[in-house]
Amino acid sequence: MVLVLLRIGASDLEQLLTIIENETIIKEGLRKRLIMQIANKRLDVPSKVLEEFITASEILATPRKVNSGKMIVLTGLDKSGKETQAFNPERNPRITSLCDYLRSRSYNVLEISLPSYKNTFGSLVAAYLRKEDADAQILGELDKKVAWILWSLDRAGHVLEVEKWLESSPSNVVVCKRWTETNIAYQRANGIEEKRILDLERNIIKQTYTFVIDVSPETVLQRMHTSGEKPDKYETIEFLKKVRRNYANLHEFYPFGKIFYFDGSGSMEEVNQKLLQKLNELGF
Repeated sequence: MVLVLLRIGASDLEQLLTIIENETIIKEGLRKRLIMQIANKRLDVPSKVLEEFITASEILATPRKVNSGKMIVLTGLDKSGKETQAFNPERNPRITSLCDYLRSRSYNVLEISLPSYKNTFGSLVAAYLRKEDADAQILGELDKKVAWILWSLDRAGHVLEVEKWLESSPSNVVVCKRWTETNIAYQRANGIEEKRILDLERNIIKQTYTFVIDVSPETVLQRMHTSGEKPDKYETIEFLKKVRRNYANLHEFYPFGKIFYFDGSGSMEEVNQKLLQKLNELGF
């Protein structure tokens, strides 16, 4: 049994996310404005959680240098192999993760995997996606028109660490599974205009390189079936087809860094060799 650590009504959460999107356009006086708006709405949200929302909003609203240092993002549909190729958490001896490769080349690597399912925002993402192991619960149906903001707030929680890491040494590299481009690829499939996401995440540091591992929706669901994993809210054939098309045209929606595509339908060893070869070509 999963211990639910946070329960929040969909209506209260929807109003809170709407306030955040509207108010973070201007940094000056943001905290005061958010507190006043939240008080006026009388939202039923724990004070500790509200403080986390406000802090993340302040990070989103604070201007900073968005292109800084070396940052590599692996993205693509679920079950495309991102986790294994980026970090190799199972320590499979047949592949060398991007992180291990970079460390072998004397780089210091900061690893980030999103969503951060064990923090407040990531747990709400898991609840929204109806993941069985979510340790939060959204009471009611959260409108998809604002649900995407949860992913942006989750990302905001990593910005200060990434900023400090990249600025402290030219030998420091960030390897991240998913970043802003993933929010755009998935949420455009929900009818969300990419401008809204880019506006809210305008002060989020952007990657130098994006590696898209491309697999078909059919492959995704087959791999999930094989592993015994239950599909979440986004994992249907038709939805994933839309997301895949967005990834294929990502350069039209996400003008940050260089984007490279890799066929993920082969063996993990084949994909791994192509990824490492590209790192080598890029001078790592």
